[in-house]
Amino acid sequence: METCLTFILSSLAVIVVVRELSAEDLTDLPGHLKPFGYGRPTFPVDEIDKFPNPKYFFDNYVKTLKPLKMKGAAKFSAGFKKWTDDYFLSLEYAPDAKKITVETEKKENRKQPITEMAFKDFVKVYNSTEYYMVDMVPEVIRLADTCIFLFLLVGYMPQNFLFQ
Repeated sequence: METCLTFILSSLAVIVVVRELSAEDLTDLPGHLKPFGYGRPTFPVDEIDKFPNPKYFFDNYVKTLKPLKMKGAAKFSAGFKKWTDDYFLSLEYAPDAKKITVETEKKENRKQPITEMAFKDFVKVYNSTEYYMVDMVPEVIRLADTCIFLFLLVGYMPQNFLFQ
């Protein structure tokens, strides 16, 4: 009985607090009824057109928690030129390779059918269907291309490293 009474009293206290808060007129608060983020101060963000030197980036942006916009920087990555449909279709996948999860409609719909398929099959149809991959990049691509990314990041590429 004591536990039940405690629960009822604490519930009443929560209701009173919520009613007090909801009675407050919030229309004068910064950002109320304005676009998201409107009431917050804005700060300039540095912008560059490529990847910065890793040490410079770490010292000036990561350590200082300062944002940086790298406009068009993806064009300088190995994957930008390499990751084409033809490249994905040319890779050798293990027969037991994990299937990827695919939504069948690009528009958000929680009731839409979700299916699994081989990544190669997805690459063959994604341009002509509404299929949308909602999974991690297949491991065969991550393993090969992560090495390239790491070499670029540290600024060293072994002479005998073979690109696929």
